[in-house]
Amino acid sequence: MNMLKRYIPLLVAGAAFEAMGAQSCATLPIATYADTEVSTNVPFTAWEEYQKRFEHRLSFEATPSNNVQVAFGTDADADGVLGPDEERLVVGWDCGEWFVLDATNGVRLVDAARPTNRAQTLAFVFETRSDGAVKSLSLSSDGVGLFPSLAATPPKELYDTRWDMFRLTARGVDDPHAGFRVQTIPCGFSFIFR
Repeated sequence: MNMLKRYIPLLVAGAAFEAMGAQSCATLPIATYADTEVSTNVPFTAWEEYQKRFEHRLSFEATPSNNVQVAFGTDADADGVLGPDEERLVVGWDCGEWFVLDATNGVRLVDAARPTNRAQTLAFVFETRSDGAVKSLSLSSDGVGLFPSLAATPPKELYDTRWDMFRLTARGVDDPHAGFRVQTIPCGFSFIFR
C-alpha cells in the first residue's frame, strides 16, 4: 500500500478578521492496532467577536464499513486531548449513515444512507449572533440537505463558545482518505461614529 495513502491529511483553515487564510496542518498516524482506530486532536477557537460564520467540512471516502467523525468540546484538563467525557458534539459517518450525537445527553440523530464507496463531503455551516448563540444552520452532503429538523430549529447544545478542541477520528478496514477543515469568516465591518 502506498505510504502516502496511509496518512490522513487534516487541514484546519482559520480566517481571522485581520489576517484571512491563516492555516495549520496535521496528519493522523498510521493505524497500528487491530481496531484500526486513528485520531488526532487540534486546538481551535470556537468564537470571537467578529467571527460569525463557521464552516466545517469533513471529506472522506464513504464505505459501508468505516466510521469517520469529528468531536467538539472543551479540553477541561488541558492535556491536549479531547477525552470522551469532554466531548459535547460529534458529527460524522458511521457504516452507511450520517449522524449527529449530542454527547451531553446521548441523543443521536441519523439521516438516510447515501451511496457508499465514493468520496463524500459533509458541510456543517452555521452563523452565530453577537452573543455566540446559533442563528442559522445547514448540514449537507455534496449539496443534498441533511437533518432538516436541526436546520429548522438548531438546539442550543449544537454549539458552545467555550469549545477549544476538536478530535478527528477514523475507524474501519477501508482507507478513508479523511480530511477536516474549519473556516471562520468575519461578518462585515463595524463603523463607530462619535
